[in-house]
Amino acid sequence: MPSQVTINAAGGPITTSVRILRQHIGNTAVDLWADADHNGAPDAFLKRVKAPTDREEVVNVGNASDVRGKVVQWIWQPSQPSNSVEGWEVSIDLRQDGSSLTGFPRPLNGAYPQEKWGLFQTWVKLV
Repeated sequence: MPSQVTINAAGGPITTSVRILRQHIGNTAVDLWADADHNGAPDAFLKRVKAPTDREEVVNVGNASDVRGKVVQWIWQPSQPSNSVEGWEVSIDLRQDGSSLTGFPRPLNGAYPQEKWGLFQTWVKLV
């Protein structure tokens, strides 16, 4: 579900959060990347915005003027108890000046892989 999101370059800082909507999610992390080849995908790592933890917290991605043209990547690692058959579900929010940006919050869900754990990701380019 990668895409682009318009931000106000003269506006306030960009913040993000990952909410766990269905239990059994392990760690979540947020990274900031450059889009050196201008294809909208992360290709040059800049910094980790949220270290991998199981805490739900709002984190500062950066000042709008500094992150415009950059890619925000969310990563989550669900794990499923052996007797569970329900899938995973998270909600990602991207905010500026107290309001969610267009298309956010964004709910994402899916089934666990056969191994009962895995890494999942999505990203958006800030334009």
